[in-house]
Amino acid sequence: MLQVAEWQLHKTELRAFTNSTSGELIEVEPGGADTNGHFLHHVSALPR
Repeated sequence: MLQVAEWQLHKTELRAFTNSTSGELIEVEPGGADTNGHFLHHVSALPR
């Protein structure tokens, strides 16, 4: 589903996706034993 929106696996970061059009980055952090989900970190691109 992310590929349709132009997101691709990051070449060097584990569990990260980049968008070459917007320059944004998404990192997925697996939740631990005391959580019921995962954490999503979104990094916006700097204005051009």
